[in-house]
Amino acid sequence: MRIGMQSRYLWQTLGLVSLAILILSTMLMYHFGNSTERISELGAQTLKTTLTERLLERGRSISENLAETVAEPFVVLDMRTAYQRIQETLAESGVEYVYLHDVNGQVVHDGTHEILNYGRDIAELQIKKPYSELEAGVRVSNSLLEIGRPIRSGNEVVGGVLVGMSLQPIIAETSSIMTNMQSLIRADQSRQYYGVIITTGVLLLLAAIVALLVARGLVRPIRQLATYADQVGKGNYEAMLPIRRSDELGDLAVSLREMSNNLQVTSGEVHYLAYHDSLTRLPNRAQLKVALKKALARAKRSETSAALLFIDLDDFKRVNDTLGHEAGDTLLKEFAMRLAESIRIEDEVAAAVEENADVIARLGGDEFTVVLDSIVKPADVVTIAQRILNAGKEPFIIAGQEVVVGASIGITTYPEDGNDVDTLLRNADVAMYQAKARGKNQFEFYNDSMHRMATERLSLEADLRHALHYDQMRLVYQPVIDINTNEIVIIDSKVRWMHPALGVIHPDVFIPLAEQTGFIVELDEWVVKSVCSDLKLLHNRGYTNQKMAAKLSSVHFRDHSIGDVVNAALEDNNLSAQSLCLKVDEKTIMRNFPRASKILNELRASGVNIVVDAFGSGHSPLNYLTKLPVDSLKIANEYIRQINQGEHEKAIVAIIVAMAHSLKLKVIAEGVESQEQMEIVQSIACDMVQGSYYTRPMLCDDLITYLEKHINERNEFSQTGTFSAQTVALLKTPS
Repeated sequence: MRIGMQSRYLWQTLGLVSLAILILSTMLMYHFGNSTERISELGAQTLKTTLTERLLERGRSISENLAETVAEPFVVLDMRTAYQRIQETLAESGVEYVYLHDVNGQVVHDGTHEILNYGRDIAELQIKKPYSELEAGVRVSNSLLEIGRPIRSGNEVVGGVLVGMSLQPIIAETSSIMTNMQSLIRADQSRQYYGVIITTGVLLLLAAIVALLVARGLVRPIRQLATYADQVGKGNYEAMLPIRRSDELGDLAVSLREMSNNLQVTSGEVHYLAYHDSLTRLPNRAQLKVALKKALARAKRSETSAALLFIDLDDFKRVNDTLGHEAGDTLLKEFAMRLAESIRIEDEVAAAVEENADVIARLGGDEFTVVLDSIVKPADVVTIAQRILNAGKEPFIIAGQEVVVGASIGITTYPEDGNDVDTLLRNADVAMYQAKARGKNQFEFYNDSMHRMATERLSLEADLRHALHYDQMRLVYQPVIDINTNEIVIIDSKVRWMHPALGVIHPDVFIPLAEQTGFIVELDEWVVKSVCSDLKLLHNRGYTNQKMAAKLSSVHFRDHSIGDVVNAALEDNNLSAQSLCLKVDEKTIMRNFPRASKILNELRASGVNIVVDAFGSGHSPLNYLTKLPVDSLKIANEYIRQINQGEHEKAIVAIIVAMAHSLKLKVIAEGVESQEQMEIVQSIACDMVQGSYYTRPMLCDDLITYLEKHINERNEFSQTGTFSAQTVALLKTPS
């Protein structure tokens, strides 16, 4: 059969076209396979990178929040609170471990009750090689992301936190997505092959177009998924994913949407914790700075003033020590609510503009701040400050007990006291400390002199920490004399600071600083040891019947270590406990009576004599003395100084003496300076007297000289019944 040209041409054309289509189809499918594989790898890598970066951001937030909230308990070694903060962090999704370490890299807490890793080098617990270091303090291995952040106390780095976060959820999610994508690609490749075979002979051009469209149809949703994941990774949770399919790509799109929703919820929680106090739910320091910065900007635009109130609860530590930290937390929450109620809209102090609701913040501990916006006149600030003081004066019912705490408030204003956030915060803090120094439970406006005083105070604090090391502390002694027999009953010790630049600094100046900085513990221990050493020197000189007295600060009644210090000092100097007297302020005893009573009973049981110092300054009832192992009480100086100013003052001291005698307690009149005062305390039957009327405080060497003279003068007293003018003049001579 003859084949015509038309048919031959047709078949040749079809053959050539078929061959071309076959070659092109083969090449197309080859390139299609490579491109889809690269795209799937790119999508998976992009997704993994995005999720890892998001986890890193979350880890930074968690670690920085932990470093901030654990700073205070870390500094005071409050392991219980540190444990709670670590447990809260471990409860976060994906957190594998948390370590707290000091500046030497030694583990302080690992989140376990037993603190199994305590003292270990943190390097032993960190990720081991191979790992990548994404940035300072951040390491990543195949399965873990490790983030380290410093713990700061003020501007000082005191330690660090190390948080390990698992990458397994990301690895599993990425692996699942890769598996789905590869399954999709294989399925679509099979469909493509069949499409090419079926359409090669009939719809060659259409087959090529369809193949191209199919390829584009596969690539577009993958790119959309990658773009969406990138937007979510950057925090744009409102990004749209325009994929509505019923196949595997549709399932993948649904999974990504669910993941985005979950990340949005988690991110919101982390963001809230990063900018709010977990206890009171008030804004924290970070949020305060944002709110204050906005308030300053508004005040600048409107040419008005703004004010910052820095509030610190008075004697909050007493509540913690007495009722426990849980009660302290309850008090903080209730005070926060009262504080919020004190800032009312109708005061027209805070205008309702631009997120002006977050004006109350908790900085940490018992410190709060209030930002007052659009101030018209200073009286507005005074009104709010007084209302806050009144709110603090009302009793709180905590753990079934009525608790009263005051508040000290420092006030600074913009633009008078500063133009930036940090300056205003610093000045408000300075003003608050000035309010405390002037008696607490009051407010003070900042002025320039306060900054100078604060600077001097910081300098004095720094010098005080080194005073013992540089041998600047001195003990001076003043005898306590029996008013009837003229015998020296006790030799009272007083501490003086010989500052190299400022000269002699009185205890009224540096003792409060020592108590606030914690140096008082070291100082009191030095006093006890030095008193025992000097007393041993007197005994070696033959004055074996002499007793000496040392004073204890209130800080020693928070634990029981002072008993060990006293016993060790007595033992080291081979002294009997009966030769030592310990003075304790009335205010110190009443601040935590149950604990003070327990510790004083333990000390008295060892043989040490107990003297209530500065009695009357705390205005406490005498009946509490019946529950304490007290040998004598020393009437506060201010009563003795005023005793010759009228019958009323004399009557007060006489009542104290009579009531003390009814409790079989000896009474010491301290601060007797004149003959008239001496005659009055004799007339109301005080047992012992102390003051410059006899002699001023003296160093130990001068004390020995005084004791030698006093033996002769006591003989004269036994003969005449009083001191001669020459003797009184001699005893009043400065040592």
